[in-house]
Amino acid sequence: MKLATPEMRLSQWRRGIGLSQKDLARLAGVSQAYISQTENGLSEIGGELKTFLEDVARRRARHFPVD
Repeated sequence: MKLATPEMRLSQWRRGIGLSQKDLARLAGVSQAYISQTENGLSEIGGELKTFLEDVARRRARHFPVD
């Protein structure tokens, strides 16, 4: 069994919340081509996309406090 890469998980997450590559690119401030390259393993998650995803994760974490 092959483990999913972060790039593969990005694609699954994006599709799971109903975003197109173009939508995610617009929200993250990157190009659609960069999203495509990242999801296909040609680029790593970095820069503006990484910052955007970290911000999303922080916002979601606030809804699930851990004691």
